[in-house]
Amino acid sequence: MKTRWSGALAVLIALGTGASPAWASVHSAATHAKAHVGVRAADMAAASMSAEIQILHDALTASELSSVQAAAQAAANLPASTWVSWLYPSASSPSAAQTQTAQALGALLTLVTYGAVADDGQNIAQNLQTLQSTSPLLSPAAVSMFYQNFFVLVGQSSKSVLSGQATTSTAGHALAQAAALTPQLAAYLRQSGLSPDDLARAYVSFASAVDSQGAAQTALLTRICTNILGFGAPTSTATITVNAAANLGQVPTTAFGLNAAVWDSGLNSQTVISEVQALHPALIRWPGGSISDVYNWETNTRNDGGYVNPDDTFDHFMQFVNAVGSTPIITVNYGTGTPQLAADWVKYADVTHHDNVMYWEIGNEIYGNGYYNGNGWEADDHAVAGQPQKGNPGLSPQAYAQNALQFIKAMRAEDPSIKIGAVLTMPYNWPWGATVNGNDDWNTVVLKALGPYIDFVDVHWYPETPGQETDAGLLADTDQIPAMVAELKREVNTYAGSNAKNIQIFVTETNSVSYNPGEQSTNLPEALFLADDLTGFIQAGAANVDWWDLFNGAEDNYTSPSLYGQNLFGDYGLLSSGQTTQNGWQEPPANTPLPPYNGFQLVSDFAQPGDTMLGSTTSQSAIDVHAVRKPNGDISLMLVNRSPSAIYSANLNVLGFGPFVVTHALAYGEGSSRVAPMPVLPVPGAPIKLMPYSGIDLTLHPLIPAPHAAAQVTDTLTLSSPTVTAGGAETLSASFQADRPVHHATVELELYDSTNDLVATHTVSDVDLQPGSATSETWSFTAPAANGNYRVEAFVFDPVTGATYDADTQGAVLTVNQPPQATYGDIVTKDTVITVNGTTYDVPAPDAGGHYPSGTNISVAPGDTVTVQTTFVNVSSTDALQNGLIDMEVDGSNGAILQKYWPSTTLLPGQSETVTATWQVPANVAAGTYPLNFQAFNTSSWTGNCYFTNGGVVNFVIS
Repeated sequence: MKTRWSGALAVLIALGTGASPAWASVHSAATHAKAHVGVRAADMAAASMSAEIQILHDALTASELSSVQAAAQAAANLPASTWVSWLYPSASSPSAAQTQTAQALGALLTLVTYGAVADDGQNIAQNLQTLQSTSPLLSPAAVSMFYQNFFVLVGQSSKSVLSGQATTSTAGHALAQAAALTPQLAAYLRQSGLSPDDLARAYVSFASAVDSQGAAQTALLTRICTNILGFGAPTSTATITVNAAANLGQVPTTAFGLNAAVWDSGLNSQTVISEVQALHPALIRWPGGSISDVYNWETNTRNDGGYVNPDDTFDHFMQFVNAVGSTPIITVNYGTGTPQLAADWVKYADVTHHDNVMYWEIGNEIYGNGYYNGNGWEADDHAVAGQPQKGNPGLSPQAYAQNALQFIKAMRAEDPSIKIGAVLTMPYNWPWGATVNGNDDWNTVVLKALGPYIDFVDVHWYPETPGQETDAGLLADTDQIPAMVAELKREVNTYAGSNAKNIQIFVTETNSVSYNPGEQSTNLPEALFLADDLTGFIQAGAANVDWWDLFNGAEDNYTSPSLYGQNLFGDYGLLSSGQTTQNGWQEPPANTPLPPYNGFQLVSDFAQPGDTMLGSTTSQSAIDVHAVRKPNGDISLMLVNRSPSAIYSANLNVLGFGPFVVTHALAYGEGSSRVAPMPVLPVPGAPIKLMPYSGIDLTLHPLIPAPHAAAQVTDTLTLSSPTVTAGGAETLSASFQADRPVHHATVELELYDSTNDLVATHTVSDVDLQPGSATSETWSFTAPAANGNYRVEAFVFDPVTGATYDADTQGAVLTVNQPPQATYGDIVTKDTVITVNGTTYDVPAPDAGGHYPSGTNISVAPGDTVTVQTTFVNVSSTDALQNGLIDMEVDGSNGAILQKYWPSTTLLPGQSETVTATWQVPANVAAGTYPLNFQAFNTSSWTGNCYFTNGGVVNFVIS
């Protein structure tokens, strides 16, 4: 544990250069407040270096770590004579002392560059002891000081490091200066007839020998700058706007939850209980996804003979829930159970045992019973015998609605107070919108039949396609949430009848992929996705969202060099199961939090039930911002930087709040082992530095009580047209009148969609208002791409005190209509680029209709890495692709070897979207010709084809 910093490094931090999330996890204020009396200096130095080495190790990508490990292995194989030749080049017959010195300095340079990072600092104490045995001047304290000075001096070259211009001389110079600033090491060099420059020269030779391509050095220096020091010139600026007067409703008592299952072990462990308590889950769902439709709660068995932990009875689950302080939500067995079995469960839980189980849902993903495609994954015994699975009337949404009603009646007969949910499909995700005979769309049928009887609808969301995951795609997926929730609300309001206003939305399962979790599921991008995912659904109007899941198990699935992180196993769990996959990838010990756990911690720290959600937006699409006001008046922010490379200098623009200080700041990001306090709180008025792939929570505390507005301002808002086509021009005229003079006010005009997503703003500063006369402002903007009703709000603030003169949250309603639907030929592709193992191939340009000339062949072999990039363009002047699907496929007579698609895509006239897919040619692919095809569909359910390149863009040829 680190108990001191080097003076130089402390100065850097104090000057506000910005500590990284990883540095925060090691150097939190709490850590430095502790005094460790009696701890040996050697132990302290080893612990300090070990913590920093772990940050570097954990920040490296899999390919970077491989380069560092290769360099370390090459260094370990260097003979002493090589080090002698580098340090004493003129010594034809080196002495024993020179040889010993060369060995010691070789070990030192290897340690502080590649060696220790390669093995995650596992042998640091032993290495330090070995160096000290060579000379007392190479004590652990001296080596630790040298190491930290090296960091500082690398940081002085951060501009060249982060621009990719650093050389071996850059690192060598930093090592030489670090040695000169470390008195004991400088003395050792003098004693040995050497200078710091000799050390630098030796390093240049060393790096050239063990890292000829420079990949290991580049990775090391870059991660020192970004993950140890947390600085480097920001690559972009951002403005984060929060409107403290835009009250968007309270965080529900049921907001953030998770799934547990009958296969879990350790639920009675105090370690697990404490880890889950730290997340403050509002709900815990049970007995576990599709298992629910084969589970008999009375016998704690599965109808399909699958595994159930004998200790995971319902009673034991309730003990766990109560110990955690959460609320259960139970999925009853619709698939193979009966209404009576479900009613008996309600009676046992709520009447006999007084467990007060309030929330119950009828089955899991029943739409996955095979009705729509003949190949289901969800057990459902209601099929009519002798008929095909696809279109089987016993598996239809009508059958589910009729049978579910019997469940509802039987369950409510035992406890009328319970809340019951029915299964729906998530809009724009299969099988949403699918039909077999034209009148069997799942959501429409179920809502019409069960609307009067249910309290919530239950949907699931897994946005990524297994085997085709991308980090950029995953982190952008949360942008789909407002459109999905808006459509779901529309369907409930349209089809559920008079009870629609009482029906809540529960998202009871969400994760990246719905099956075969790969390496993405256990690395940093998944944690950042979780944070945006959970908060995004609640902000959009869902009453509950539950992460899948607490425990699951290690799996061998999709891995790719393009995915961030070192964990090559897949696991849905927030906590490790401690397993080893068949390919030999080993999880951390059982119950160890995996990266997504830290994303959940950011959420639970950011918002709690009862907080008021606020309007917020950002000028950079790579940054997601969420804001709430606490009951005590503080504002809590969660900021997520979804960029893997951009460092943002973000200015906070908090309207209606007045002067504030940051009293609480947590960070998690590259190299972080956990969520931890930032070592230095952001300075009021100074920009917030957002490091790549990071999330931070901030608490803003007002310096003065909320002032009473000395004037009252009223407004009149007039739209040039209350109805506009998506992408069309719109103008808002705003007129303000005050009952007394107001000077230098800030006028804020905002546009919200039906999910309270702030989609556009217009700010005017330094506005004067005089009583008796109106002050007008005009805002011209482009109508949003998504159709629906939008709410225009108007505000007037005192920019100094935060006083709110006007808060008109129902100023005007703008209706955005959908343009004509795109047809065949409206969507084309252009600017296609293909690379194979880094080699770029020319792709002939398409004709005016988007069709590519035939006959372009590219040879590939199993194991090759292929990247395809293309731009989809809407060439129509009137038609639009709204919430459609664009698709990239590599097909052949022997089957597809790639399919990557992007649902919920909108392309208004003239708009374009560039997409990229990176994939590896499967090892077992058969020889043949595989054409590359691009497609676009009018909906996200693979219907309404409006563009298709039948002949293939190019042909991938495998011989």
